[in-house]
Amino acid sequence: MGFGIFGPAIVNDILKAIGVLHIPFLSSYGFLVFIIFQANILSRRFSSGFEIAENLGDDITFPDFINEEDKETIRNFEIKIYLKSNATVMSWSKSGQT
Repeated sequence: MGFGIFGPAIVNDILKAIGVLHIPFLSSYGFLVFIIFQANILSRRFSSGFEIAENLGDDITFPDFINEEDKETIRNFEIKIYLKSNATVMSWSKSGQT
């Protein structure tokens, strides 16, 4: 959708540069609209993926043969892994690594 506006704006600028049209340059405005559309699409995809990931965590069930103590141990282990991975990411962001 954004390219549908950016493309004609570029054509407009080319035609103005060669003297066919006598209207203002529009490619900077077309580029701005293109960036806004891309940001909107990216944010929607990210939020959709995040929502799916949250819902997947809610759907986890344990088989009947696992007792409550083992379930708690598994949950605690998952939390430790999550915290360790976040600590690693935070240390990378502080040191400038990606």
